[in-house]
This record gives sequence, C-alpha cells and structure tokens, in this order.
Amino acid sequence: RFPILLVAIFAATIATRPAGASPIDPLPSGAPDETIATFSCVGFDPETGDLGVIVQSKFFCVGSVVPWAKAGVGAVATQAAGNTSYGPRGLDLLASGLTPEQAVASLTGADTVRERRQLGIVDATGRSPRILAAVSPRDSF
Repeated sequence: RFPILLVAIFAATIATRPAGASPIDPLPSGAPDETIATFSCVGFDPETGDLGVIVQSKFFCVGSVVPWAKAGVGAVATQAAGNTSYGPRGLDLLASGLTPEQAVASLTGADTVRERRQLGIVDATGRSPRILAAVSPRDSF
C-alpha cells in the first residue's frame, strides 16, 4: 500500500535564461531556446498529514529554489521560468486562509509571463487546484 497521495504533478520543457537574468523578471527577448525537461510534484499524505515536494532538473542545487513547504500550511513548487517568490508568498497566502486555487490566482494574476511558469500547490488538508498556472503548448510535453 502506498499512502502518499500526489495531488499536483506537472512537466514541461523550458527555455533557459541568459546569465545574470533575474529569476522573477519576464524572459528577455532573444533568450536562448535550449530545451530542458523538468518536473516537480507536491504531495500530501492523508494518514500522517505529511507534506512534501520532489523535483527533477538538469540544474544543480534546485532544492534551494524550487520546493517550499511548511508543516500545517502546505507545499509549493515553482519551476520552468520559475518565479522564486511564488514559494514563500504561496505559503503565506495559504497560512492567511486562502484556498490553493485563490493562492494560485493571487500569485499568477499580475504575472505577465505566467504561461511560461510551472506551479504546483497543496494545502495542509490535501486540497490542490485542478488547473495550475498555464504552460504554453510550446513548453509542454
């Protein structure tokens, strides 16, 4: 028996950023179009209440920027043209009482390149949006 319920899974290919580009700014025009496969999962165990995030990337040390989790609050993963502020802001939104759907809407609402980002989110009760931040067909596989 496998007790972990994975509630959000996503995969995409991404275009890399040029050296020195900010992780939260829109991709600059003329950015290289090197294809890279990534995936992340956020999960919740209904038996124990444990939360977790797994991540795969060709980049080293993504564990310091992709996964975010807080006991009793939830878990967030942001990747691809990731916005590293999504993690701590997403946890703050969940802690303030927003649902995962509301947190996703708040995080992505004013983001001009949200369709290029991956975002997975689950709260401490196992709720997760059915539709996450969009990833354009060009970036999906």
